[in-house]
Amino acid sequence: MTALWVCEKYSVAADLARVLFGGIASHSSPVIETKKGVRLVYTTGHAVEPAAPEVYDAAYKSWEHQDVAGLVRGGFRLVPAPGKAGAVATIEKEIRKADELVVATDAGREGEMIAWEIIERAGSRAPVRRFWASALTDNALKRAAADLLPGERKLPLYHAGRARSRADWIEGLTYTRYFSRTHTGPRSKPLSVGRVQSAVTALIEDRCREIADFVPQTYYEVAAELDTSKGGLRLVYRPPADRRLEDATEAQAIADRIKGQTAPLAVKTLPKSTKPVDFMSTSLAQKRAFALWKWKPDRTLDLLQKLYEAKWTTYPRTECVYLSSDHAAEMPALLRRLAALPEVAAVAREHPEWIESPVVRPGSYDDSKLTDHHAIIPTEQVPELGQLAPDEAKLYQLIVRHTVANLLPDFRYDSTTVTAELDGKPFIARGRTVRELGWRALIGEDQADQDVKRARKRKKPADSQAEEQQEEEDQAAQLPPVEDGEPGTVKAASAVTRQTKPPAYFTQASLLDAMVNIDLYIDDPRAKAVLGGPTADQKRGIGTGATRANIIKTVFERGYVEERGTAIHTTPRGSAFVGLARRLVPWMVNPIHSVEQEEALQAIEAGRGDDAAYVAEVMQRTQETLGKLKAAGDTTRIEDADAPEAPVRGRQGAAKGQRKGSDAAAASAPSTARKIYFSVPYEKRAEARAAGLRWDSDARKWYAPTAEIAARIKAARQRDGSASLPPADSPQKPAGATEGAAQQAAAGGARVYFKVPFKQKEKAKELGMRFDGERRQWFAPDPQVAQAAAAVFPSPPA
Repeated sequence: MTALWVCEKYSVAADLARVLFGGIASHSSPVIETKKGVRLVYTTGHAVEPAAPEVYDAAYKSWEHQDVAGLVRGGFRLVPAPGKAGAVATIEKEIRKADELVVATDAGREGEMIAWEIIERAGSRAPVRRFWASALTDNALKRAAADLLPGERKLPLYHAGRARSRADWIEGLTYTRYFSRTHTGPRSKPLSVGRVQSAVTALIEDRCREIADFVPQTYYEVAAELDTSKGGLRLVYRPPADRRLEDATEAQAIADRIKGQTAPLAVKTLPKSTKPVDFMSTSLAQKRAFALWKWKPDRTLDLLQKLYEAKWTTYPRTECVYLSSDHAAEMPALLRRLAALPEVAAVAREHPEWIESPVVRPGSYDDSKLTDHHAIIPTEQVPELGQLAPDEAKLYQLIVRHTVANLLPDFRYDSTTVTAELDGKPFIARGRTVRELGWRALIGEDQADQDVKRARKRKKPADSQAEEQQEEEDQAAQLPPVEDGEPGTVKAASAVTRQTKPPAYFTQASLLDAMVNIDLYIDDPRAKAVLGGPTADQKRGIGTGATRANIIKTVFERGYVEERGTAIHTTPRGSAFVGLARRLVPWMVNPIHSVEQEEALQAIEAGRGDDAAYVAEVMQRTQETLGKLKAAGDTTRIEDADAPEAPVRGRQGAAKGQRKGSDAAAASAPSTARKIYFSVPYEKRAEARAAGLRWDSDARKWYAPTAEIAARIKAARQRDGSASLPPADSPQKPAGATEGAAQQAAAGGARVYFKVPFKQKEKAKELGMRFDGERRQWFAPDPQVAQAAAAVFPSPPA
């Protein structure tokens, strides 16, 4: 009985034909006939996809209809992906003729879905076996072909992937249609809602607000320059955060008192070592590539895929940083092959013993920590770098460095601390003496992920961040070879001004890290335990190695965030969306929602859960929520800053150019919106922008994007009898008393400012108040906050 092999792409099918079946006898896309008579078919990724709602019911072409869960209670339909109908028909015909099938798609949930969705759609009942390989080298293909698995062994991966796809389809379409239809203006872009993209947008918004609300604090350290018999030495008095020096006079008094003092030096040296960096994972490669070359995550993922398909590296979509126990015996031979590459050869010349006797650390080869795939490493087929495109060569060498570093000795050094008690206070200096570079001879000082480390410090107080940064700088200092007990005399001392710093904005690298280490960014203990995973090495995070790059790309495309340099900021649209979603569907912007889903999917994979029951639960919850949202009748609208260029959408369909049925599709909205134009003198164009007007480049006129703005400007002109334009966002003077401030806010006024004592800034934050960096005052951003603040804080005089 000859089996039909179902592959994910032509390149893999061609390799299988060459390595296993004597080569290609004939090829007519998407079918390959081999010289041994075995037939292979191949797709190009997902050949079929969930049908759009209007396929079930034509009325759902209008986004007035949002209950998509009700459409699919009788079963989901799959249709050929755009441009793939002919290939699907041919593949299904081949599948129906086959007496046996071999699934040879990529190993993992998505690969399993690609094969089984089309097998089930074809209605095949033929027995199935599974070809499972984590690399595409000839040897790896032969090993996997000799050990075909029963098809049911990996079938739970398909069930989990199917459950994820259907749950996301239901929630994404329901809430995207509802939000876009109910909460956007007539010419605004749709408000896309998705389980991971919405949580990521909220994460970025929270960081931006944290930075905007940050109030820097000035504090002081005291530096002492000491003379010793071995040379000069700089020691610093840096009290902990809860006892820091906040008075410049007190700090200078300490400096004045210690001048000329002599004290014995306490010297403590400890031998330390650090293990190598991890083997490579998808997110680690993306973070390093961004830090080194400013590559976007999706670009790195594309290059990883190319290296894999060219057989230079192993499977690219994995968050695992471990290898199997079988790899341990293979690594010395791989190291000798990699030693021919320029960077490794330079280290090998200096330390040939490292190549001859590599360090194989047992903890790096742990079968219990493997997921569907092991870490990304080079294959035994080592290329000449000239065979690779320039960027492919860069990334390949990065993977090589991580792999080889794990086979080199630890980095060893002596950590020295010198302490002197002056004026009853500990003055300290730190330094480091390198004993053996080990793996750092290949990786270097490894500063590539410093932005990630800074971003991770969100949960630490800003003063702790500054203190840690200073200590890191101290560690790199060169200390004279002073001995314990040796005297030192203060020849000079001074007070040093320091200031706390806000956390760093996310970059694409640190955002990837945050998605993996999402437990560091939440406060709820139960959620932290779920998100953190069973161990630090097995964190679940949000998204996967295969999807995170595309999720980040998506939130940019939706207009929710933007880059300023490398810093990621939420746009006004993104900020407004997060606020609205937190009020109406808070779980959709909470990362715990993703992890709860992942737990359900892992239970399905392990045979402890049922995908149909899980999807039914999502259907029920979504329908109930939609009913509550409609009953509440919230009509808050989010207007786009670029509404004139936004697509005009009719009631009967999506915006032109958008895929129907996807969470990216535009919401139905009336196309009869009429712009209200105003005559604005050229010299008043800045006032027009401040008042909320926008410029129509086609009509060459200023217009009001909303009826509220138009009414306010008309009222101002009638009142003043002129072409005045009231500033929309300029701070209005408070009424002078707390009661007046609250009344003003309730009446829809702009920012309401309050006097907040420094020691009560945390209370102000709790109430939802914000800090105005220019005015150096706290304000209430909305009437509800103003009402609460008025009961606690006085407003400043007008």
